Amino acid sequence: MVKLRDCLRQFARNEDGAFIVLFGVMAVVLTALSGAVVDYTRMQEQRNRAQIALDSAALALQEGIFTRSREDIRIDAERLVRERAGNNSANVWVEDAFIDTDAGSLTLTGGVDVPMLFVRLVGVENLTAAITSQATRKKLRLEVAMVLDNSGSMLQQNRMEHLQKAATNAVNILFDGESVHNDVFISVVPYTYHVNVGAHNADEFWVDRGDSRLSGDNFRFDPGTINYIPTSTPQPKNYSPTTPLAEQDRHVDRVWLYNQINNESWRGCVEARPHPLDVMDIPPRRGGAIPPDDSDVTAISNALSWRETLFVPLFAPDLPDRLGGSGTNTYLQYVGDTGGVCQAPHPANDASGDFARQERICKYIGVNLNHAGDFRGPNVDCGKPMLPLTNVRQPILNSINDMVALGGTNIHMGAMWGWHTLSPHEPFPAADYDDDDISKVMILMTDGENTPYEITANNTNNPNGSWLFSAYGHPVNNQRSRDNTSDRLDGFIRLGKRLWNKAQLKAEMDRRLEETCTNAKAAGIRIYSIGLAVSAQADRDMMTRCATSPQDAYFTNNPADLNSVFEEIADQLSALRLSL
Repeated sequence: MVKLRDCLRQFARNEDGAFIVLFGVMAVVLTALSGAVVDYTRMQEQRNRAQIALDSAALALQEGIFTRSREDIRIDAERLVRERAGNNSANVWVEDAFIDTDAGSLTLTGGVDVPMLFVRLVGVENLTAAITSQATRKKLRLEVAMVLDNSGSMLQQNRMEHLQKAATNAVNILFDGESVHNDVFISVVPYTYHVNVGAHNADEFWVDRGDSRLSGDNFRFDPGTINYIPTSTPQPKNYSPTTPLAEQDRHVDRVWLYNQINNESWRGCVEARPHPLDVMDIPPRRGGAIPPDDSDVTAISNALSWRETLFVPLFAPDLPDRLGGSGTNTYLQYVGDTGGVCQAPHPANDASGDFARQERICKYIGVNLNHAGDFRGPNVDCGKPMLPLTNVRQPILNSINDMVALGGTNIHMGAMWGWHTLSPHEPFPAADYDDDDISKVMILMTDGENTPYEITANNTNNPNGSWLFSAYGHPVNNQRSRDNTSDRLDGFIRLGKRLWNKAQLKAEMDRRLEETCTNAKAAGIRIYSIGLAVSAQADRDMMTRCATSPQDAYFTNNPADLNSVFEEIADQLSALRLSL
């Protein structure tokens, strides 16, 4: 240390002011070196901010890789990064965007340039660092139930044509030009007052063949029927000649009964299960020698069993002859009370004999029904069959094109069967609810409101409480007798009472629709609701509550607007599928 001091003194004596210059240079160097830590820290902070901003941009823009150019994405990415990380002391940029649609990935590359405060004293004006970010998201599989109103009011203003065009357009958007799409599955559920699940399913285990105790509603075994059954081929399922008639009346194989009619067969519509099974995704059970586990069903109600998880074929009963024909708004008088294999003595042809005549099974056997349109006969108001989920485009388009506007409106049953097509359970099993790669969506469309058909002024002698048979049966089926309005002795809950008015019946249908929507959403189904010409605010509010969010509810009075509504929903679903 002494030698260094002596050298410096000698240098100063010999070189005059050179020492002062050297000292200044060393001071600058020492200042730059000590300030380099500050500059480095600033550089790291700016780089971290730029990296976070680039990561956010990659995530935000990844879904566009299937539809946008690299340069468009790069420009948007740079704008986003500069908005979040750029400032007066740093410059950030995005140099390129690399797209891999097969992998579903977007890679952004860029950099950040930070001016130096201290090391610039030694000639380093700024420092530059590279930044890179990649966002990879796999494609999402979509399961979409299109639940579409096919009621008679859809004839007005060419509503059905507009609906078919709009639904077709949505399908084409979702299939993106493919005839078969591995990631898009769509079901079509046309609904009127009923839902048609397909007559070809008559022998499926989930179609009731006399197990459900609801199957006996509006039917009664009689001598003519009992004498006929032993000679019939085949015989009805679940019939036993040793079973007492009171119990036999509760188990009627309706498909068999349809097959005894000369000019009619089951078209495929089913009735609602007892409440609350009609708002729940409880799977149907397969019967057999060993009864299936139905503990989850009996936990709901001791009155229920596995038998009531089955779906009972629609069979609207013929009304007593004394009530007349369709001119008096009965619509369900289509066969004589004493025809078929019925034997005398016959029940009285007055109010005292109404139910005995209405419930006779014998009058349907071996007869030709008097048909006068779709509102006559046991298949009353049974519309076009639904289509379960499929990833083949043409059958979906065919199902939409085949729809016909005719009948009443039961939005609840439409929504429930839309849910059934999205459920992992029978009768139309789809993917599991907890599969993170699956998005389940229901598009629920109506042009009106739930519409019950109560007793009218010129039909007050009708014992049933309605002039058109609903999916819940007649209102009288929810009470002990025509006059005793107490609940059924078996504990089953259908809908209404005989003397309920239209407002009471509609309110209960509305309540069950909302229960169905609530339960479906809780299962993970996203619901879009579409209301066309829905005038009552209460109905608009109900459809809004059915939707997953108010933004998922659409209303218009112009049928031509349906196309843009369906297109917007389809565009949203396409983006959803590509951006898990």
